[in-house]
Amino acid sequence: MQQLEGIRNKCCCPTLIIAGSGPYLSILGAVITDKLIVQQLTSGLVWLGLARSFEEDNINRNARMFEALRRALGGFDDFYRKLDKRSLDLVAGKPHSRFYPYTTKFINPESESVEFEYIRPLTPLTKSPFLVQLKSSGKKAVVKFVARYGVDAHKHLAAAGKAPHLFFCGSIDGQQNLENLDTKHRFGLHLQPIRMVVMEYIEGIHGEALAVKPSDTHAQVKEIVDILHKADFVFGDLRPPNVVFKGSTAFLVDFDWAGKHGEAFYPMELGEGITKHCGGRDLKRIEKEDDLALLDHYFRQ
Repeated sequence: MQQLEGIRNKCCCPTLIIAGSGPYLSILGAVITDKLIVQQLTSGLVWLGLARSFEEDNINRNARMFEALRRALGGFDDFYRKLDKRSLDLVAGKPHSRFYPYTTKFINPESESVEFEYIRPLTPLTKSPFLVQLKSSGKKAVVKFVARYGVDAHKHLAAAGKAPHLFFCGSIDGQQNLENLDTKHRFGLHLQPIRMVVMEYIEGIHGEALAVKPSDTHAQVKEIVDILHKADFVFGDLRPPNVVFKGSTAFLVDFDWAGKHGEAFYPMELGEGITKHCGGRDLKRIEKEDDLALLDHYFRQ
């Protein structure tokens, strides 16, 4: 509707959707970026009835859900009331908060708040990761949001000069460091909160985009893998998109699956790029032999 165009140009129009059928309720969240994005906020349909002998626990969960909903609606009311006072109109050629996550700062290891602004997505619009600029230093960085992350493996390789520097790994609002969060998994499923990761941006070319790879590509990538394996880490996703060449020097990025050998698992819905060329399978432990098989397949010249 034309009268709502001003709101659409200023924000992503955050909305709550409440759907019900009989004694069941579901709550969803929606935003509009370059497309409509809807995600379920409750775990399936919530039972609201009283039909069992023991309902106290269910009543408590539902009460907490409705209290969270009440607070969220109050926040929405405040957000839209103040929206007209904010200068957030779309400007051609400039990044707009409508298309990016709300987080624009993080706490660094020195407990300082570091602000950043989004430049552009590094993959198709609205998807992580994003290229950002740190306001204090002007340096470029990469921000991504992940369900799991191999912090120790990343830091170990960065210390060896073979991976970008890791600035932050923590809560999605950038305020709480979760680097030392214990890895929790069950049957290969990772049971951890979503994290925000901020790392140095290596201005180079990803392996799959190189027309001609350096003659020592296999040797360079093997050296990187050896550094990880000697420290008893595995990587799991050793494919060309995760190797960046700055000049003729290779760096490893994307440590989402990495971790200690015996403690790191593949995620669900693996593509053929992994399963076809090594022993990788959904929710299976990542083995060092898998890394070596992918190394030889993708980087042998």
